Amino acid sequence: MAALNHYFATVARGLEPVAAQELKQLGAQEVHPDFTGVHFLGDQALLYRVNLWARTLFRVLVPIHEFSCPRTDRLYHEVQKLPGRTTYSPTTRWRCTAQGVVQRLATAISQPYRLKTRL
Repeated sequence: MAALNHYFATVARGLEPVAAQELKQLGAQEVHPDFTGVHFLGDQALLYRVNLWARTLFRVLVPIHEFSCPRTDRLYHEVQKLPGRTTYSPTTRWRCTAQGVVQRLATAISQPYRLKTRL
């Protein structure tokens, strides 16, 4: 049996129940609507089906790490510990659900590039 991965599909506000039903029809498991999106489990074949046939979704995100973040300095240190973080480009998109921490996240991600290029 193929490994199941966790995904988050982004949708327009208010369409979460419709997207959840669509994902279930495509074969997604453990479907849970959330604010402007839907969490679900599936294998890589499901991911391809969703990208090909889903009509209510904007995009499907694959979480790489999840952690509690009560302060921005914790965010900085957790991002520094991410595996393979040197492979993230400056144009990599990140989803951050807390307000006021985007600048700290950007600093944590961009610091290795600034140190390499001495910017």
